[in-house]
Amino acid sequence: MTADPETPSTPRGRSLAQSLARRIECVPDLGQRAALMREFCLKHEAVVVAESLQVLLSEAVRGRRRDAWMALVLALCRREVPYNRVGEIYRATVEEGYEALRLVFIAGERALRKAEAGDFARDDLLDGMTLGERKAKARTQNKQLLDRLLFDPDPAVVQILLRNPRITEADVLKLASKRPNRPDALVEIINVERWVIRSNIRRAIVLNPYAPSRLAVTLMPLMAVQELMELRADASVQRLVRDSAEAMLALRGWEEPTVH
Repeated sequence: MTADPETPSTPRGRSLAQSLARRIECVPDLGQRAALMREFCLKHEAVVVAESLQVLLSEAVRGRRRDAWMALVLALCRREVPYNRVGEIYRATVEEGYEALRLVFIAGERALRKAEAGDFARDDLLDGMTLGERKAKARTQNKQLLDRLLFDPDPAVVQILLRNPRITEADVLKLASKRPNRPDALVEIINVERWVIRSNIRRAIVLNPYAPSRLAVTLMPLMAVQELMELRADASVQRLVRDSAEAMLALRGWEEPTVH
């Protein structure tokens, strides 16, 4: 990792960030990566964690060490880092002046819009099945049935479905873009590496007004400059998302081109 003038950091924070990133990159399983990040967040003083995560954030917005940043996305969105610890790290980001990272840690479960049970269309076939039957069907090769299960209300069914080889990128993009939507379904998408590496799927989640703000904001360091510029000016997304886009661009050192 190279030092960036926009990213205040102590040698300790930079060294720990580098070590953590290497450990995460050696582990292929997303769940194990999230566990390593959780362990790190709990092991060190909050200010040390903030220093290290600031380094990883600065790297991520520049297209580097993204596996390590994604481990934080998973750990936070899976609620693996205890609430009180999230608060301690947040306070450290305020004290250290890490604005983009502060927005990551202030983001919570609330979405711009919240769907009610009655907002979703009924499916008489699926309504007549037990949860166990729907989970079994999510493993089948019947594409017509899989298309209907894509919007199942139980995240356990969606979890199985997203790992079914018959499910395509177009299917997952449809789920990520759906309005209204269920927050847990959107979180399930990032638990599958096959889908979370797709920039169009990540973008669809960030733009979805039913996505928890924490999910949207933590994915933003993985977005391209042009996408961040569009988000910054998009009045249809949460104010927190627009502010985060601005902060990510500033962290990246991006400036508006001068018009002559």
